[in-house]
Amino acid sequence: AHKTNAVFLNNAAMALTKMTVHPTSSRPLVKRGAVAVILNSMQNNPTRKAILARYVRTLTNLLYTEHKTSELLTKNNGYAIVEKLVKQFPDYQPLQQELLLKLNEIK
Repeated sequence: AHKTNAVFLNNAAMALTKMTVHPTSSRPLVKRGAVAVILNSMQNNPTRKAILARYVRTLTNLLYTEHKTSELLTKNNGYAIVEKLVKQFPDYQPLQQELLLKLNEIK
């Protein structure tokens, strides 16, 4: 029931974004499968651009704070998933900015 509830997802994505700023909380999240869960939720909610923007920010934070994130994104085809979903909304500035931040982090 929660995997498509917009209010729940927005609150969960906001909480994840805030928690992933700190390495002490991001490491356990990554270790327990947060990257795969976020990617799965992104694919289950491809039309919710505000939530997608928060998820991309969360993944960016994880890339900054936990080195294993990049490996997991590669393993789960995460880079392609994120890029495909973000390209659906070329005019939604918050999402495009998050993608640029993430792409700059990769380089």
